[in-house]
Amino acid sequence: MKYNHLFLAGLVWIGVTGAAVRADEPESYMRVVEVDATTAKLEIAARRFVPAHGAGPTIWLTGVIHIAEPDYYTTLQKHLDAQDRVLFESVGWPPFADPRPATDGEDQLERTKTAQRYIAERLERYKAEHNAYPKTLDELAASLDPDEQKMAIGLLRAARSDGWGRPMRYAPADDDYDIISLGADGKTGGQALNADVHFADQPPLTAAEIADSHNLQSTIATALKLVFQLDSINYDRPTFINSDIPMRKLADAVSESGGGDPEMRQLMKTLDGTSMLAGIVQFGLKLVAMSPKFQSMGRLVLIEMLGRLKGDISTMAGLPPSMQELMRRLVHDRNKIVISDLRETLAEADPPQTISVFYGAGHMHDLQNRLEDELGYRPAETVWYPAITENAKAAGLTKQDVEVVRGLIKYQFYQMKMMQQARDAAEAGH
Repeated sequence: MKYNHLFLAGLVWIGVTGAAVRADEPESYMRVVEVDATTAKLEIAARRFVPAHGAGPTIWLTGVIHIAEPDYYTTLQKHLDAQDRVLFESVGWPPFADPRPATDGEDQLERTKTAQRYIAERLERYKAEHNAYPKTLDELAASLDPDEQKMAIGLLRAARSDGWGRPMRYAPADDDYDIISLGADGKTGGQALNADVHFADQPPLTAAEIADSHNLQSTIATALKLVFQLDSINYDRPTFINSDIPMRKLADAVSESGGGDPEMRQLMKTLDGTSMLAGIVQFGLKLVAMSPKFQSMGRLVLIEMLGRLKGDISTMAGLPPSMQELMRRLVHDRNKIVISDLRETLAEADPPQTISVFYGAGHMHDLQNRLEDELGYRPAETVWYPAITENAKAAGLTKQDVEVVRGLIKYQFYQMKMMQQARDAAEAGH
């Protein structure tokens, strides 16, 4: 088992670097249930809140992890579909997919143009696989897997209508195509907002837009026989409202938080799958996929790692200062958007009676504090959903192997804590 343990040490480093947290943080929205000596289960919380005084809508903080077992997302989908409104996490959600009516003509035009670009992205990916463009958009839609590409299917369905709610025309021609909206008046020709809107008049797609790259999370999911959240949850619901930061503001946050720092750049490239290190990691994960024992170890690492995270992920210890600042921005700035959207929702003349905030579990500690302190809500119920269950014995691992996994993770957390304490002491000495 020596080789297995060397592999495991590397996987633990990938998984928990920067995952240590301060000891005074409250209970997490994630927990580990040890079923027996070789079986562990990761559970994620959905917590129901009610007004501390008087009456008002029920609010759920529905935590989620981004890779898990298919049944977990099926259960979450049922929970979310039972709510009157869902405020969900997704940076840079395209304007055309917003189920709320456009605010004005310029908004309708922006929705039209972004919808055309999304269709064009899917067309280019189709051509890369089939060596030709589809004859119709129905043919394009039929090429998407209904079980593994739920988000793409929903976005394509939304993108087929322009910002004025009319179907756009797809016009293939030899080895090219155009996507056409008839503008505000729905008639050929016209000026200003009434003018036809042609994708052919837009700047060409960039290589990044065309690339159907698999980021590190989806690669890990495949290697560990799990699934990726964005492929497994159907967001194509009139009750689902994006409540997240625009891509432009995210880029500003990264830049202001040290985006030029070499460590930061390397990490971001690794996560989006564009660096050499990402390629090495992804190659290693392909090897993991070939070994049931390595798969089992990887799943145990995720279970034990995430189950040990406590409180607000923006308080992680051991990270470079620039990354700590970025985490604070990514958590707190985005959570402020959620609270603002909740305020607007609660102020509606006829507000929804059940609301779910569907966000990464690491956001929930800060969101819960804000919900209690700023909106006057209190927790009333917690429901735990099993996200990943691993029977290591069935994969050929022993009780001792499982203990090694847990020991390595505990040691890594300890090391990160010591690193942070040393950094704090050095700063205090200046």
